[in-house]
Amino acid sequence: MKRALIVAATGGFLKGFLISDMKLLQKMGYEVHCAANGNSVSTFVPEELFASIGVMFHQIDFSSTSPISKESIKAFKEYKRLIKKYHFDFVHVHTPIPGAIVRIATMHERRKGCVVAYTTHGLTFPKGCSFSFVLIRKKKNQKERIKAAFFRLLRCFLRLKGRNSLRSNSLPFLTPEKPPALDAGKTRPEDLRVEALQCGKLYY
Repeated sequence: MKRALIVAATGGFLKGFLISDMKLLQKMGYEVHCAANGNSVSTFVPEELFASIGVMFHQIDFSSTSPISKESIKAFKEYKRLIKKYHFDFVHVHTPIPGAIVRIATMHERRKGCVVAYTTHGLTFPKGCSFSFVLIRKKKNQKERIKAAFFRLLRCFLRLKGRNSLRSNSLPFLTPEKPPALDAGKTRPEDLRVEALQCGKLYY
């Protein structure tokens, strides 16, 4: 069975926004895992909550405010151990700091076929965040503007089938659309294009 991992900074984010994604992946035949910092929540026990829907929770000590810190180095090592143990086929990461850690740590697995998707969630600067967080976010925003422009360029060539709602379906489905029959009189090769591309999502 294929394995999928959903990652976020906190257990509360997983519970509040990503349970529908987990259920969708289960319907698609994936064994679903999730990872976050469960120590940041006190209203529920992450292991018990996610086990009740058939999802395995993994504790990783992500920081929500300091990308360059001992906590982030620890989280990087914890995540590396996790992916070496389970060999995920698909990883979907949310929120900025886990997004950076996961994409760097999964580089080797991506060469072996693991698909990594990153969904951005706002461009905020939390109260009390470190100066390095501000600098990294500014540099990161420039890169994502360039990538967004690149994907807009693809609109002339491909059609993206999917939904814009994260909660209903946040997985990428890129499939060329077959043009209508030739007797329709309106078929041209350039009619294939990207539709409904959500620039807030970057798949690479």
